[in-house]
Amino acid sequence: MSNQVKIWMILFAASTLILTACKKDEPTINPLEQFALEQNEEFGHSARTCGLQQHMDKLLTDPNYNEKHQAKFARLENELSNIEQRAACATPKVIPVAVHFQGVNGIDIACLRQLAQSQIDILNNDYAGTNSDITKWDNQAANSFPGVSNGDACLRFCIADKNHPSGFSLSNGTPAVTLNQTSGDSNPQWSGYLNIYVRPNTGVLGYSPLGGSGNGDGVVIDAAAFGAGNGCGSISPQSPYDLGRTLTHELGHYLLLDHIWGNGGCNQDDGVADTPSQASDNNGCPSLSTTSCGSRDMHMNYMDYTNDACMYMFSAGQVARMEGYVNSSLANLTNNAANKCSDVGDGGGGNGDTCDKPTQTNATNIASTQATITWSAVSGATNYQVRYRKSGTTTWTTQSTTATSRTITSLTANTTYQYQVRARCDATWTGWTAAKTFTTTANQSCSPPAQTNATNITASQAKITWSAVSGASLYQVRYRKSGTSSWTNKNTTATSRTITGLAANTTYQYRVRARCGATWTGFTPIKTFTTTGGGNGCNGQQVTIKLTLDDYGSETSWELVNANYNTVATGGPYADNQAGAVKSKTVCVPNGCYTLYLDDAYGDGICCDYGDGSLQVIHNASVVGNSDGYFGYYDVIDFCVDNSNIVVTGQNRDDKVISAKKKTSID
Repeated sequence: MSNQVKIWMILFAASTLILTACKKDEPTINPLEQFALEQNEEFGHSARTCGLQQHMDKLLTDPNYNEKHQAKFARLENELSNIEQRAACATPKVIPVAVHFQGVNGIDIACLRQLAQSQIDILNNDYAGTNSDITKWDNQAANSFPGVSNGDACLRFCIADKNHPSGFSLSNGTPAVTLNQTSGDSNPQWSGYLNIYVRPNTGVLGYSPLGGSGNGDGVVIDAAAFGAGNGCGSISPQSPYDLGRTLTHELGHYLLLDHIWGNGGCNQDDGVADTPSQASDNNGCPSLSTTSCGSRDMHMNYMDYTNDACMYMFSAGQVARMEGYVNSSLANLTNNAANKCSDVGDGGGGNGDTCDKPTQTNATNIASTQATITWSAVSGATNYQVRYRKSGTTTWTTQSTTATSRTITSLTANTTYQYQVRARCDATWTGWTAAKTFTTTANQSCSPPAQTNATNITASQAKITWSAVSGASLYQVRYRKSGTSSWTNKNTTATSRTITGLAANTTYQYRVRARCGATWTGFTPIKTFTTTGGGNGCNGQQVTIKLTLDDYGSETSWELVNANYNTVATGGPYADNQAGAVKSKTVCVPNGCYTLYLDDAYGDGICCDYGDGSLQVIHNASVVGNSDGYFGYYDVIDFCVDNSNIVVTGQNRDDKVISAKKKTSID
């Protein structure tokens, strides 16, 4: 029996989360809606809510379902065990989708079709890792999770447009979007589809079975969390769940992903190796320094509970699990794609494609109003088509060529576009390649800021200001001690940035540049300022970090960061063979909260096998925080500065599990 099966059996047996007794429901009311009605409360979306646990509690009361549910995990384990290395995605597996709007009146079906397509576009970008905000992972979060990569699923979702079930007034060429023609969260007539049921007042943002079957079941989404933009009448996404990420989250459950905290805290895993343990769900938009279970929380993951704007990635391990589940349990969906989606061929010969689609596409020579799309040649192809559209819209523009590139023009500056390519062999078109994106540059070439200045100069900090640049979306200020070669860079969307952690009575150089679209300007001319001396020169409180080393100083380092996760001061690594040596650094810290990270690269702390290492945080000659050095990889001290007071607000250390180094000498 797999570990996942055991976990689900334990959860089912010991669940304390059943909110109301299970009973026979009316066809249009699911257990979660029934609960909301019985409580006589109007459902609100102040915090993300997901009905996975309650839905599974109900489903698992059926012994037949329970048996089939356990079999899903066995098939998945077998599938994953036969994959030595995940191959690069050449042709995504296509899953046909049907969207069913329920319990709404007075809404134009054409508007609902557009809303449904925009939601599927969001879904495809999120799962392929081509969402525009994946840059937050690349540029900010990834460094906090070493060894973890964001995942790009080799899957594509299409709204079915042919061979619909009878009785729903859908003709070939019409998307599978129904209005008030289904009820509940399952309909056997729609077997072979990924069904999305959208209706108001569900009691939660959404819910799904943990591992769908494709037998008419599907994902339920509340009308206040479906799609993005203005919506259609009462089907209108509400902030902060108005970017379409609720479906991304719930579909993850349908593809056998658990919540990232495993619904059980630090002692319960979500079954994915590269997602860190997490104590519970996160809400809103947490900072990158949020930790639990001895590690940083991956709260930007789609399977947490954060706001739509603050979740933007799956891990590579989650993607491998979802792909494995599709292969092992949802072939009834992928095998149905060519029969239901007109832009899907059968991959070669027969009634489908007579050649393959291009294996590679790329966007090059991107400017403010044009871009060149290139692709790999297809043997036997006589013609190609490239199509493109603004991200978030539903209408494609299609152009044909016999070459393997096409320059598309008349684009809008500073705008993200999707594009796809297909080939024609004999009289038959292949399916389209997976959608990819590019962003046009700004329609003007910005110049560097015209003026820069250094103000509010103290012994440890200075405020750099500059004139605004029309069209700029970001600025970067860089600075260094005069006479040194290494610059420190700080980014901001404002026209000023206060730089801290400076040395007293020291001259610094600085300069600024602007970014318009995807292009940085050059830097402004170098200017200088000199920090003050006199007194302690500190516009705040002086804190001394006093570190006593063990023999392995090369393993020891520390970092002090502020509440915005900006580095204030650092120390180490140090030289070996200095057991008992004291390294001190005095830092000026303004009012605010700070986190001090003490790290040991080997994982055996700094006490007590190879010296009695320790660390103290000292203020006004008093020790306000300390580490006795007995930890594993890290000891974290949180403290806040309020005028003349410094108070430690928390401390979290890694348990020491390595008791002795297997070394015979110290280099």
